[in-house]
Amino acid sequence: MKNPIQFGTDGWRGIIADTFTFENVRIAAQATADYFKTVESEEQTVFVGFDVRFQSKAFARIAGEVFAANGFRVLMMDRPYPTPYVSFEVRRRKLVGGILITASHNPPMFNGFKVKAHFGGSATPAITVTVRRRRSPRKSKPILEQSGSRKPEARRPQSLRLSGRKSTTSGI
Repeated sequence: MKNPIQFGTDGWRGIIADTFTFENVRIAAQATADYFKTVESEEQTVFVGFDVRFQSKAFARIAGEVFAANGFRVLMMDRPYPTPYVSFEVRRRKLVGGILITASHNPPMFNGFKVKAHFGGSATPAITVTVRRRRSPRKSKPILEQSGSRKPEARRPQSLRLSGRKSTTSGI
């Protein structure tokens, strides 16, 4: 399999444990972090959400660690929330962007990596092309075509815990 990560409409989807793996999530998160570094935003923060699919929270945590290793402040949901919530928070908080681990309407064996742009909406085709073309600093090939990537340094994203109308951030 030459390129298991194929970005389409606002992200990438694959079969869990086949093409949707922890290593490929790291690669996609690094490419997205490289793109987010080019976005001017009041908050250099990435919002990370996930759904109830198998291992979604673990995949989200891996992505959050990659963003944190790239110098971003990371807000990660402490539990599954509806997909539009990530978009809402990215826009409301004026963040650099967000990602959501979900495969939406696809069958249960799939999971996905959706990119939310700084304006809160789905990544435009131009953004997904830019993410796809992000290059690893060590290789000349686009990062999304590499067979592996360096594991990010151990850093933990913050967890956003919501209770009623008040929100606080704390370590996981």
